[in-house]
Formats: sequence, C-alpha cells, structure tokens
Amino acid sequence: MTPTVAQPEILPLMVLVWIQVVFVTMVYGPIAAFLVEFFPAKIRYTSLSIPYHIGNGWFGGFLPLIAAGLLTATGNLYAGLIYPIAVALITVVVGGLFIKESRHVKIWDEVGGEEAAPDAGPRAAPSPAT
Repeated sequence: MTPTVAQPEILPLMVLVWIQVVFVTMVYGPIAAFLVEFFPAKIRYTSLSIPYHIGNGWFGGFLPLIAAGLLTATGNLYAGLIYPIAVALITVVVGGLFIKESRHVKIWDEVGGEEAAPDAGPRAAPSPAT
C-alpha cells in the first residue's frame, strides 16, 4: 500500500498565519516605541541596536536548539517551553527593577535643547519695491 500525501486546507492555514502576523505586530510596535524612549538621544542608535540584536539573535536564534536539547534531555514534549518562559520572567523582573520611567523626559532636554541662533548684527533694510 502506498502512503498518501497530506492535502492541507490552504484557507485555514492562511488565516492562522495572518493571526500570527497580527500578534507579531502587537509585539514589535511597542518594542520600537519603548526602545526609542528608553535610551538617551546621544547614544540612541547604538543603544537600540545592541539589545535588539542580542535579544532577537541570541535568545531567539538559540531557541530551537535549546528547546530540542531540553526535549532530548527530559523526554517531555513541553520541556522546551521552560526556556522562553524563563527568559520572559527574567525580563519582567529585570525590567521592573531597573527601568526608569521616561514619561516626563523631553528629547530636547537630553541633547541640550534648541539654542537660539547667535545675533548676526543689524540687518540691512529691505530695498523698496520698484
């Protein structure tokens, strides 16, 4: 007897992928706003790039390897969830203890504010229209 090939229903799968895209946008929108507000304007680009790429690259990149290792070590299918849950809990604790509120900090105060242009001396009177 020959094995049959699965015939997935495309429309429900497309709906599920769309729902996942909505969830991802719900996460990444606030992350961008948070990171911009969290770091001072003078070091913002460097400070944004490093934690973002460490978070996504290291913690996210090693997730399949660590989850597979936990599954292999324990034999429990749900053991792989320990790693993302532990990272999320550590993030909540560290964030709650060390992140300061930046609601009242104005961006121009961080970089020295807008200074008025130095006075260039008296201006010439406009010429009369001819």
